[in-house]
Amino acid sequence: MLRAVAVAAAGALVVVGGVTGFGRWQDARSTDCRHRSVVLAGLPLLAEQPPGVLRGDTYSGCDADRLVAYAGRQYHGEADEPAVLSFYRAAAERDAWRVTEAAPAPSDPGGAGLCGSRRLDGDTVYVSLSFPAPDVFELHVADSPDSGPARC
Repeated sequence: MLRAVAVAAAGALVVVGGVTGFGRWQDARSTDCRHRSVVLAGLPLLAEQPPGVLRGDTYSGCDADRLVAYAGRQYHGEADEPAVLSFYRAAAERDAWRVTEAAPAPSDPGGAGLCGSRRLDGDTVYVSLSFPAPDVFELHVADSPDSGPARC
């Protein structure tokens, strides 16, 4: 009987130690994700702004479920969509992004008009430029290709 109690107690210590260790590991990954979101928010591409538009909402954070860091900005104004695409294509290429234009599907009016990727601190980060509403466009960066308001 005493032996069974000792085995159960040892098992409980292993489980508690494992849960505590996992908690520390998860906290470290969450902290790293929040740090990456700050780095993404400071990317020079997000500071670029075409003439004649107003800066709208700015955001950054970490998707806690997937530990995906992201940052972005919305802009408002009567900027011509092809001119905005051209502006950000040039700005992204100057900043070492590999850029592709993505034609939105007819069923996806908010789809990305421009997509890109680049290496940053040993990882790949992704950018998308979308036009979610008339006279509104959004530039979004993330460390996952399927994050954000528009898919590339």
